[in-house]
Amino acid sequence: MGAVWYEAHFTTDENLSGPDQRFSKDPAEMKSIVKGINAAFKQMGNPALGMTDIEAANRKAWFRNG
Repeated sequence: MGAVWYEAHFTTDENLSGPDQRFSKDPAEMKSIVKGINAAFKQMGNPALGMTDIEAANRKAWFRNG
């Protein structure tokens, strides 16, 4: 919690030369990672607290000084 970025190495072929190829992600793995990150952010919800439109309408309907 609190991370705002994620670094991953991407490759189209793990057999290419280079020190990062062993742990680089292929397109399917990257898609899965991005999907998981997006789901995590969605589950965290909106940090802004306040009344929803429905709550505001109910407040006016039910409280005298709403």
